[in-house]
Amino acid sequence: MSPFYKRNLEILKKKHPRIAEKVAKVSLSDKIQVFESRSGKLTFKITANGKKISFHSAYDPIKQSKKIIADARSSGILRDTSNVAIMGLGFGYIASELISQKNDRDFIIIIEDNLEVFKHYISNFDINDILSNKNVFLFLDEPVTEIFRFLQQFSFSIVSNDIDFLKLQPAYELNSGFYLKAERSVLETRNWARINIATQVNKIDNFSDNIVANFPTRSKSPGINMLENVFKDVPGIIVATGPSLRKNINLLRLAKNKAVIIALDSSLKILMEEGIIPDLVFSVDFTENTISDYDGIDSLDKTFIVVDNEVCPKVVQKYPERIFFIDLPDKPLCEWFSKITEDKGKIEKGLSVSHTAFLSAIYMGIDPIILIGQDLSYPEGETHARGTSLGFPIKKTSLSDDKKYRVENIFGFPVPTDRSMLVFLHHYRDLINKNPLKKVIDATEGGAKIEDTKIMTLKNALLTYCKDEIDFYNIINKKYDSGRKNITFDMSSLGSIIHQNSVRLKMLSSRSKDHLNFLNKLEEYFKNNDFINLKKGLNKLNNKLSFLTNEFKEELIFLRDNITEAIVFLTSKTDPEISKDNKKNIQEQMVRKKKFFEILISASDKMQTRLETLGSKIIKE
Repeated sequence: MSPFYKRNLEILKKKHPRIAEKVAKVSLSDKIQVFESRSGKLTFKITANGKKISFHSAYDPIKQSKKIIADARSSGILRDTSNVAIMGLGFGYIASELISQKNDRDFIIIIEDNLEVFKHYISNFDINDILSNKNVFLFLDEPVTEIFRFLQQFSFSIVSNDIDFLKLQPAYELNSGFYLKAERSVLETRNWARINIATQVNKIDNFSDNIVANFPTRSKSPGINMLENVFKDVPGIIVATGPSLRKNINLLRLAKNKAVIIALDSSLKILMEEGIIPDLVFSVDFTENTISDYDGIDSLDKTFIVVDNEVCPKVVQKYPERIFFIDLPDKPLCEWFSKITEDKGKIEKGLSVSHTAFLSAIYMGIDPIILIGQDLSYPEGETHARGTSLGFPIKKTSLSDDKKYRVENIFGFPVPTDRSMLVFLHHYRDLINKNPLKKVIDATEGGAKIEDTKIMTLKNALLTYCKDEIDFYNIINKKYDSGRKNITFDMSSLGSIIHQNSVRLKMLSSRSKDHLNFLNKLEEYFKNNDFINLKKGLNKLNNKLSFLTNEFKEELIFLRDNITEAIVFLTSKTDPEISKDNKKNIQEQMVRKKKFFEILISASDKMQTRLETLGSKIIKE
């Protein structure tokens, strides 16, 4: 092979070892014809489906790539500060041209499905500009579901600066199915990020209030880590509340003590009415709506509830002796409590309580995982099973055509769903794809088809997998009692920790108020068109902000979820040149900075109050 190939492969091994391993195994065929363009630059044709597809200009590939980018920029398809998904790499002319242009982007993701093309590329070009750039990421011959998972880390940047597409059309001609799915995955990630951050901004006070209110019970309760791998290779059934639940709920009696029966809180009452007592019930809803799922159920002697720290405190208060807690990863307030007390076991929440239950089933070692009532659609014009707290018919006007989607059901026919259900469906697909060693059985007997599941009737699933008698309640109860006895944290030591944190938050708030007052003075320079002093003042403010973020680094991490909107303002890449020709953008920058400090002050003050209230409660107890 050429010296390019050896050098590129060595660099590739360091940044993308999985890709390097796959590329090294690829054999080159005569399907790809590499040749020189009239400008002397290499291009290629590929034979597929009886025709040859040219990937780059036979005259001048570099000139062509410059024009593609210029046209995209002039038409608004490509913006200077946006992140970019390059769909189809080919011989990298578009990617190299874009990278060579000085743009302030957080990331460029390059998506290519053809390993043989890529091997020709690294054999004939020095691609150090792509491989050595820390903001450029290769996505090569991977399932498109991995795109969603990868891009989640850039949620703030995607919301702040968006993500644009640059498309290599011959790649689409060769494999349109892959690239259209990849596009969909990128767009789904963008929608997820927007919804997730919007929810975080709008509901963060509720989340934080709940976490703090639940802490005293959490400190005395065992965690889900008491059940880690306890049910290894034991079947389990997750009972959701889709309309199809009524078809086979009666069969669950046959599963008692033969499979771990996991109920979502919304399915608890309908199960109890059928005389079926689940082994575990999952509750993660932060609103008071969830308490209605427990109306009329005063005692849960033979089951336990699994909650996360954000759950409505009324659930925890109603059953304080029956609770396992989950600690949410990447939630600063949860992680703070976890560090100063003890870790209860971290499990991702997913997008719904059903996802939480599924991830917990994996954590507990359950295999196979059998899903019922998981319609994720409206197969008979109803949202959920009748008799559950969520079940009601869809009115004709409630699911308008512009909000209605069609997905394939388990019988291969289209079935209606909506955007939120569609996102839940795709997230299930991603979770299953991420855990390929687990058998997942869709025994819903209706609703949307969940990719990578085995479709069976519940009766056949029970006959096939649920054969051995096991006293699940006794196992769980012993783990619960053991977990409570082993809690060693001394609550009296928490008071001083809370006090220290409150003092730092008070200092952060005070310093932010000083900076906000300074910013208010700069507005006078702006009103008077004094751009010389305005520029000096904004530079000074930026230095103050940099010093603030360094001095209070730990506190800002602690408050991260509470200042999500402020972080979005801070990461938006539109800071303008300070001049009279840029007044609109200067004003926008000043407004963003003002909102940043206002949000920071509010979040610091509220968190300080929460902690002081908790400290007082602990002292009284």
